[in-house]
Amino acid sequence: MQPQTRSSRNITSPRARPVSTAFSTIEHDLSSSNNRVEPNLTRHSTIIGEETLVPTAPQVDSEFAYADGNIELQASTHIFWVHEFQLTKFMKIAELIRQARDRGELTTSPEHRVRVKIECTGKLGSKDVRHTLRVIYSSFVSGRAPPAFDAVTLISTLRVATLYQNPDLRSFSISELQSRFVIPPIHRIALSDELSLPDWEAPAFAELCRRPETISQKEAKVLGMVRTVEVARIREAEQRHQYVGLVHQAATGPFLNTDGILQKDKLQAAADQTLKHTSLPRCDCHAQTDNSRNDGASVMTWFGATEVNYNRRHSTIYGSSASTAPGTLSVIRCEIHQLAPSIASESRELYKHLSGALGKLAALKQKVSAKARGLPGEDKEYSIESEIKQASWVRKRK
Repeated sequence: MQPQTRSSRNITSPRARPVSTAFSTIEHDLSSSNNRVEPNLTRHSTIIGEETLVPTAPQVDSEFAYADGNIELQASTHIFWVHEFQLTKFMKIAELIRQARDRGELTTSPEHRVRVKIECTGKLGSKDVRHTLRVIYSSFVSGRAPPAFDAVTLISTLRVATLYQNPDLRSFSISELQSRFVIPPIHRIALSDELSLPDWEAPAFAELCRRPETISQKEAKVLGMVRTVEVARIREAEQRHQYVGLVHQAATGPFLNTDGILQKDKLQAAADQTLKHTSLPRCDCHAQTDNSRNDGASVMTWFGATEVNYNRRHSTIYGSSASTAPGTLSVIRCEIHQLAPSIASESRELYKHLSGALGKLAALKQKVSAKARGLPGEDKEYSIESEIKQASWVRKRK
């Protein structure tokens, strides 16, 4: 039997894809890997061919078929010829290798590779093993900068590293996922359920409870009944908390007390104070005596002085040009007193509208406070984080 050589395919992954593209793949990976959890979600056709259609004999994976590899690693439908030193950090795989060697389980080929079988149960599949081998055979193991693996590869690596106990590789996968990708909360929850990621749970549930979109049916399947009910309860409480907070914020001011009662005396005092110290221009109202003269001039009295106006009909300072009887005394108002009546009327109307608006806010605050009293979220100290921190339902029961 001629030993197969490893494919020349470059294992260094390309740079990270955009978040939207990368995590559409993650959603497929999370939702389709376990038919027991989500029976209505089918696998992609290529995955079906790889994972569920069992051929007559496992096929050697051309990407990992090292001629000098001393371990034959079988995972579901694929066989990988790899090196033992790359697998020793997986504590469970190292133990499987030791047990297989003790039992003399070797291949019949001239290389006499130690034959080790990886049980692909649950969400673990041969593609996860392949992705993990890409990571451990990449350049980062030799001390150089690690390539930018995509999200699916990192999730597969996290899965294998968790199940077969490689703490360093698990930490690397978690760090890369956290730092390079924005993972939707429901996916973080699903990964935590599967791979025990407690640091992801509370922030993910907080985001799920705080977002405006409702919980979808697919998300409810991931959460299960108990957690869906609890998330719905917290979401209702959070919405109530925000609503009450907005009402209290809008209905809080110098003219409303903490109970939402309008303080009309303070409002009236503020209105009076507005004009009390206003600085106005000097008033120049004056009285005028109209004495008819043959030359059309008129004599007026201006604070005790006498002045002859020869062009009265064309002057705008005297107000109305209507003729008056000789000797009639009239008051010529200044511009300030011409505008004062309309300003006063408008001010009274504005005060009326302000008082009415404040009264409606006061009534709204009282009604909202009465309806929300005693309900979750009404307390000013309420927070989603404190609710989740005290919860016992965050971790899904097996």
